[in-house]
Amino acid sequence: MVAAAAAVLALIAGAVVVQQAVSAKVDLSGMNTEASERLMAAAAKIVVPGPTPGPGQYSYVMRKERQISVQQSKDYKRVMPPMMTTPPPGTYVTPEPGDISTSTTTRLLHEIETWAPARRDDVWRKTLTTRRAVYRSSGPEKPYGPPESEHRLGRCGDFGEPEYVCKTDVNTKQEWDRPTSEFLATVPRDPEQMLTLLRQRGYPDAPVGPDVDTLDYIAWILKQPKIPADIRRTLLGAVALMPNLRVVDNVSDESGRIGTAFGLETMYAWQDFIIDEKTGAFLGTQVTTKVAGSESGKAGTVVERDSFQEVVVDRLGQRP
Repeated sequence: MVAAAAAVLALIAGAVVVQQAVSAKVDLSGMNTEASERLMAAAAKIVVPGPTPGPGQYSYVMRKERQISVQQSKDYKRVMPPMMTTPPPGTYVTPEPGDISTSTTTRLLHEIETWAPARRDDVWRKTLTTRRAVYRSSGPEKPYGPPESEHRLGRCGDFGEPEYVCKTDVNTKQEWDRPTSEFLATVPRDPEQMLTLLRQRGYPDAPVGPDVDTLDYIAWILKQPKIPADIRRTLLGAVALMPNLRVVDNVSDESGRIGTAFGLETMYAWQDFIIDEKTGAFLGTQVTTKVAGSESGKAGTVVERDSFQEVVVDRLGQRP
């Protein structure tokens, strides 16, 4: 197992620059060799810098997110005892003949557009468009309703404060949200050190499990604009070292692109992110239920799925 890990790490070793003092003692037991080798091989194909805006240009990021949830509700039609319109606190009302149970499905489709300027301290723009459909689960599926949109402007990627002054503190977790070149220069380029670093900055007590939380954090980083190729390569390498990683072929992202899913198991679901193995490009994420539940419907339901695309445009608000 250790030999296999060394082999896949060698695929992206190259010129490794490690600025942060991080101990890289990663436990490689439980590593899925097939999944790790395939993900490392995909990571090694990330050789182009990626979309890089020039002076006056913008990095345009489109994220599409789809969510589905099922909620159960009770509509009691039986007559309550006199003077008792609600059950006493702490008691449970047992359903009786005549009670009916309804199940409501809610589907949400978000489109999140971000324009990130070449100069980080220039004005950014974010547009959020949401469509929703709500219907009785036992009835026909309804189409999405009309779009609801909101637009925000802000400097340095902070859309709540237009006069925001760019941070220089490189030790905060939030720097991944709008990273400075100084911050990115401190990030490890070695997969083992990157995994150790992100595990430390994650939430070890997360109910989904520490590595699932780290996987989700890495996917969130990969959805940010202007992440350099060597860091994207290192992030995929870090995921490849996680134990019990699964791999699923021919998975679609929310934009319909086909890739390979790499993910981890939680108590109730599989949490995956989707990669184009031919280029190493990050396509998106998905969450698939393992068991039936009141909030997820049937087992095998994709309750969350998104997609990520980044291109360069010439004007603020321009779409490709």
